[in-house]
Amino acid sequence: MRRFTLALWVSVVLPALAQPRPARAQGCEPAIGSNQQFGGLVNGASASATVRMACFGPIRPGQTGHPIANQALAVIQGPYGGYTGSLGQSVVARFREDPSVGVQFTQYGVAQPIPA
Repeated sequence: MRRFTLALWVSVVLPALAQPRPARAQGCEPAIGSNQQFGGLVNGASASATVRMACFGPIRPGQTGHPIANQALAVIQGPYGGYTGSLGQSVVARFREDPSVGVQFTQYGVAQPIPA
């Protein structure tokens, strides 16, 4: 199984990802705001997370393939290394190998699909 590096970005418009919390009622997840610490989850894992890939090896140098469907990303609040900064209102997860692909989060604990 090929690993694909996921980079998390924090900026004025686009912040990043986090770790699991106890389940809450739908719609009660806190909004991402300024001066907050966060972390990210890939398929429910915060460490040694793997994005399963449909292409198991490059056909030509620089080729990376694409993720298999039905995988998820999420952002959680807490001291996990990410920081939204003084103007942060969202977190964006991007693949380092293809930064044009991004998933934007505006609430903690709400999983979103990895673009396939």
